[in-house]
Amino acid sequence: ESCRQIAAKAEVDVEVAERSAKVALERFFKSDDQDPRTIAQYVEENKAMSSYAAWRFAVIDQLILSLKKACRCRLLTYGLGSSIASGTDWAQAGRHADAQMGFACSDHVEAVDQAHRLFQESNPGDRVMEIGLNATHPSTPDGPTLVRNLTRAADLGIPSANIYNYGLLSPTRLNWVHQAIRSARRLGDRKSTRLNSSH
Repeated sequence: ESCRQIAAKAEVDVEVAERSAKVALERFFKSDDQDPRTIAQYVEENKAMSSYAAWRFAVIDQLILSLKKACRCRLLTYGLGSSIASGTDWAQAGRHADAQMGFACSDHVEAVDQAHRLFQESNPGDRVMEIGLNATHPSTPDGPTLVRNLTRAADLGIPSANIYNYGLLSPTRLNWVHQAIRSARRLGDRKSTRLNSSH
């Protein structure tokens, strides 16, 4: 409700946007015909909804910029979900961050490639990517899986990694993490890309 009121003050026609969304949802649930458009395409074609989405993007962008000005540590943006669903234009927000996180919390190496591809599509230019990996089960069933995925990240030129749930890992899994970092750094050194890691 607060977003609704603030958007209205910014001259966004929230009543029309809300009504358009309700009509679209009702039509979707009542009809057997599938709308070939994506949600993003539908919003883009609806003036009121597009105006609301643009306002929301601007608000989040200013929030991230304020955080960057206020904090002294590295600022990462986590590009989760589509821009419409998350309310964030990740390509725009990434301008203010030191890096953008790409998640590859899967035992499949293709997840690293997919995260890298999504980053490239939404972050043109020289923005930095950090890969997020989970060292717990089922994302990492064994040591070679983690070594392979982190080494693949280094091979793609990703200079930084964040290993999740580090404080919950068993000594065996901690050794897997150390082995993966060593392997990735060796590859990074050969490619002149030094991998940094955080936990």
